[in-house]
Amino acid sequence: MDFKEISNTMFTKKNMYDTINNKDKENSFYIINKKLSLISDKHLKIAQFFNTKYVKKDLLLDMWNILLRNINYVPKYFYLPLTKNKKKSIIPVKDKNLFLEYFPIKETELIFLLKYYKDDVDYEIKKLKRFNKNS
Repeated sequence: MDFKEISNTMFTKKNMYDTINNKDKENSFYIINKKLSLISDKHLKIAQFFNTKYVKKDLLLDMWNILLRNINYVPKYFYLPLTKNKKKSIIPVKDKNLFLEYFPIKETELIFLLKYYKDDVDYEIKKLKRFNKNS
């Protein structure tokens, strides 16, 4: 069985859950645990508690099945892909490159400056832009 079949069984076909073999439960435990952590803060704490290296994954999936016995539908976000939050750049790439061209610092140092001294960095970028226009 694959992940979708197991999760459908957990949510909607609860009487068929006993037919899933332990190997299939182990193989799909991580992704189901990850998806179930998105339900609420309470479920996140449970998922973090279950997410250890030396556990019997099939038994923990059985625990999830017991915890979810009152939910009779598959949550709509459950099959959506997990996306990572992409950090937006604080300043445009062109300005960042201009700043790094004139100030020999690492990009991580620039991130620190932008976090704690954004006004000063903006002021320096404005000066550099003016300087580049005049030259």
